[in-house]
Amino acid sequence: MERVHIIEQYQDIRKGCIVPPDEPLFQPSPPSILFSDYKAYQVFETKISMRNKDKVARLIRIEAPDIPLFSIIPLSSTSSTSTSSSSDPSQRNAVEKKVAPGMDATFMLRFVPDSTSDFACNLVCLTEREKFIVPVRAVGARPRLDLPERLVFDSAPVKAASQKTFLVRNVGEKPAQFHLSIATEV
Repeated sequence: MERVHIIEQYQDIRKGCIVPPDEPLFQPSPPSILFSDYKAYQVFETKISMRNKDKVARLIRIEAPDIPLFSIIPLSSTSSTSTSSSSDPSQRNAVEKKVAPGMDATFMLRFVPDSTSDFACNLVCLTEREKFIVPVRAVGARPRLDLPERLVFDSAPVKAASQKTFLVRNVGEKPAQFHLSIATEV
């Protein structure tokens, strides 16, 4: 957790604060986000809530994800919201909300993948006191091999070669390699 001051008007943010300095003012739920089993060029969304743990209203700002495949959208309308649009890429689509004590600010994280590859980014969340991250991971397609549950070999003489033919299929969406070796006993 990194200490930052994002709003100049809060000179003494500790005034009335009940959250210990080593904890963030907001509790993200879920604490990390995982997308899986997705298809390219389809829209996937999940909600993320930020609960104000303090006894005074606090401001939270979520910066735009650094990967353009992800975007953050404010959902709850009970608190004030502002979206900044700037030519500066670091300020692109950042959202801010002032959240009452004990209340949640809800956001939608939208993911529009352009392939079934793996993606990762961090949602950078800023308050008057600190900066913390919510990790976002997207796990794409994987190879999946379909193997027989059991291979039974017929009896064979000692030190004689024996072979068995069986089917191995890749039922996943990515290429796979398969190699089988058997340890020999001495």
